[in-house]
Amino acid sequence: MMMEADRSKAQYEGSAGSICIDFEPTAHQYGIGPDFESLDLVPSVSDITEFIPKWLTAWGQGIGVKGVLEILRQSCFDEVGGVSRVDLSRLPVDDPKAVIQTMKKMGLDHDAVRQSAADRGTMVHSAFRGWIVNGIMPNPDDYSTGEAKGYIRSLQMFCEAMEGKIKPIVCEEPLCSPTLGLAGTPDLFAEVDGAKVQTGGNASKRPNFGTADGLCLIDLKTSAQVYMSHAWQLSFYHRFLEECGFPPPTERVIVLIKANGEGFNWKPQQDRLGALRSLVDVFNAEKRPEGWKHWSAPENHLEHLAKWDREVTA
Repeated sequence: MMMEADRSKAQYEGSAGSICIDFEPTAHQYGIGPDFESLDLVPSVSDITEFIPKWLTAWGQGIGVKGVLEILRQSCFDEVGGVSRVDLSRLPVDDPKAVIQTMKKMGLDHDAVRQSAADRGTMVHSAFRGWIVNGIMPNPDDYSTGEAKGYIRSLQMFCEAMEGKIKPIVCEEPLCSPTLGLAGTPDLFAEVDGAKVQTGGNASKRPNFGTADGLCLIDLKTSAQVYMSHAWQLSFYHRFLEECGFPPPTERVIVLIKANGEGFNWKPQQDRLGALRSLVDVFNAEKRPEGWKHWSAPENHLEHLAKWDREVTA
């Protein structure tokens, strides 16, 4: 395997021969091919899983309620020079659009919240990779805000649980499926040897524990819960690993990193391996009508993949 310093390129020897991947992180764009001179752009796993519903009605409602409450709080308590930050007398309470505009100006709307979530995810993943690659244990004291400290403390607890129990195989390196025409970057594929993991609850309130063993495909999330799309995402990564020449994972796991510093939850996910092609077909019908043609794959490779598809579907 070959990786550049910015982790944008990777090369593997899979059952189809040489597999090359070029990832451009700013545009979040993947190119795959048999060599770096013959690359085709392909969608990412996140593009495909956008077709899986997340049932975000309650989430959106919560964002709106929190935004309005913050407007009220700043009108009553937050003052600069004896003047409230928000003047409710100037806010037309019978005009929802005006309230939404006020929320946007204050950074309280759903776009701002989504960006904040993306930023905290980047923060946690960067700290996690620093531990896996460089052995630097995440330290909440290195962060200034309370929210950041909470997430990093929870991540620290996960890393401490894995200390001496984990042997990384792939960490944040782009992978792909030449047969499906997709690519993505899993957080970690590693051999885990008897690590004690928090499977439920909060660290200070009678948490539940279990044991992690085997070849674990791990994806860290800072969301409040596991969504349906997460199982699909991990199953795609599972297939990518196999097509890129790695052994299959024995477990696919979402690790929820808690915002309040109360640790993590280790959440094994069911496989969706036998249905991956169906979801890709849905994506192709909507976004890639020309489909995907694998580059000059050896016939025995395609036969192997077809057999594998039948086995996991059975």
